[in-house]
Amino acid sequence: MLIGTHIFCEFSPLNWFESANIDDIVSELDSVVSNGFNCVFLIIPCAPIIYDTEQKSALLITILKEARYRQLEVHIRACYLWESGIYPNSTYHILSQAMHQPAEHQLLVRYFEILRTCIDCSDNPVVKVFISWEDFYWPIFRHWPLLNESERADIAHRAGYVQFVHALCLTSTPMIIPPSNDVSISIFISFFDTILLPRILRLAKEIIGAIGYEYRIDSDELPKEAEDTHRKFYHWQRSQLYVDQSYIYFHQNIGGPGSKNLSGEDAALNLRNLLRTIAPMFRHGEQLPIIDQFNFIDSTENSWSALKKDASTFDAFFKKSLEIINESSSGVVLWSYRDWPKDIVFNGKFRYGDKGWETYGELNFDENNGIIAMSGAKLLQRFNLELNDTKFVTIRIIASPLGSLSASLSVAYGDNAVNTACYGEDITLKLPFCTNNLITIKVIKGSVKISQVSVYDRIYSQGGKSIKDETTESSEAFLAFSKSLSRKSN
Repeated sequence: MLIGTHIFCEFSPLNWFESANIDDIVSELDSVVSNGFNCVFLIIPCAPIIYDTEQKSALLITILKEARYRQLEVHIRACYLWESGIYPNSTYHILSQAMHQPAEHQLLVRYFEILRTCIDCSDNPVVKVFISWEDFYWPIFRHWPLLNESERADIAHRAGYVQFVHALCLTSTPMIIPPSNDVSISIFISFFDTILLPRILRLAKEIIGAIGYEYRIDSDELPKEAEDTHRKFYHWQRSQLYVDQSYIYFHQNIGGPGSKNLSGEDAALNLRNLLRTIAPMFRHGEQLPIIDQFNFIDSTENSWSALKKDASTFDAFFKKSLEIINESSSGVVLWSYRDWPKDIVFNGKFRYGDKGWETYGELNFDENNGIIAMSGAKLLQRFNLELNDTKFVTIRIIASPLGSLSASLSVAYGDNAVNTACYGEDITLKLPFCTNNLITIKVIKGSVKISQVSVYDRIYSQGGKSIKDETTESSEAFLAFSKSLSRKSN
């Protein structure tokens, strides 16, 4: 039985692969093993691999070798959609164009080829690769309908949507990618689910070999037609061609709004019902699915149904889930075994020198991967990613003065700036949210060593340890559950 976790190395899903170095990775893998996991999941975006091939290929190969040394099975989520660095083309752009533009299609091919080479060079026999619905859903299904009419008409011809509509003999359906509020969006969603996704999976399988797929378990509401009296939904396929291993995600809000604080028994019933929906796939000889995001707790959306957070509820949930998982799944994986900030800073620990930063004045990088900034020096980063529209953002700076008891910094997020003293402790600031998406740090007085810069909206939790690596009721409950799961499967 796989008991796994994704790793972010104290960064975030948005920047870990571009910001961590091998020392960060080794420390994280050791922590994964000490916390009782036998499997690690890596989310790898396209752009860093394509445009920083030498450095990122070497990093990935080393990760795979270090995992093999620790007897950790590795699962790679290929084409992860988000990265914090700025490249000639973002992963989002590549994936939004790859199904209708030859140049971007070749970039996707190159990405898969590099991934295959990295796996071969690692000599790790237990590396598996899968595609997630989510990484193509946003740049294709959600993005194409937002384009202008001319672009949507062009894509319809290039991507094969026109031929699809003709094949269905839908003579009254416009031969154009529809806007999302058009009733014909149901035709496009079927095209995406039954034509485009299999094309992507076939391409990955031809280059990489065995491939997995994470299915979308939530449904999408469709626009009402004039005669409709009830809401309509599209329920995504739970079986795809070319798939060797099925993955699914789990959260407590499946099926729509419900109780804000679920009992352990009700939460376990949600899990059982989810696993029953993929029963048809078993007939095709596929292995039992891996729950690659076992989000028994998920703070992503405040309005979602959630498991009540107390020891007795956790005990009831995991007691019921033990039998369910053993019967209907081949593994459970946490999104993160440690709470994490949605940090959007690229190279925030300066592991790669000044990469991603604009620097002015007297600045030097020391041997411990920090930055030494003298009085008057300034560093600035324009973010590739955006935070949610929230009232405030949090800026965390780990810095210490040099040669004096204190120093002073000016810290700005967009147009909002504040002066702060630096005494050698972590500096945590909350500044008003703005759309001018950059951070500026200037040394006003003295000189400082800056070890890390993070910018995030809030801390997210999927039931792991605290961000400070302290145990919580949920992490202790999961650890006990994982041990029981391991013993029972053995």
